[in-house]
Amino acid sequence: MTDDEVRRKIEALEGCLARDDPALLSRFRSVDRGDTVAVVAVFVLVGLGAVLLSAGFAALSWVMWAGGAAGFAAAGVVDAWRRRRLGNDR
Repeated sequence: MTDDEVRRKIEALEGCLARDDPALLSRFRSVDRGDTVAVVAVFVLVGLGAVLLSAGFAALSWVMWAGGAAGFAAAGVVDAWRRRRLGNDR
């Protein structure tokens, strides 16, 4: 099966689902949006944590270092929440 065939099959299934159970399709889309937001939040927090840790080490600033550590910790919490919400506890 090519990518186009798979895409068409998925679109056909989504079309049938939209006719048969629009509430379920809406829930799927909501979960997908929530997961996307959580993934973006994790990347932003990891980036912020890296920048603050680097700046904290360079400037010998405990405040920036602590902010970087907090950013990394928050990223871990958000990712754990996302995995638990999706039922993927690996």
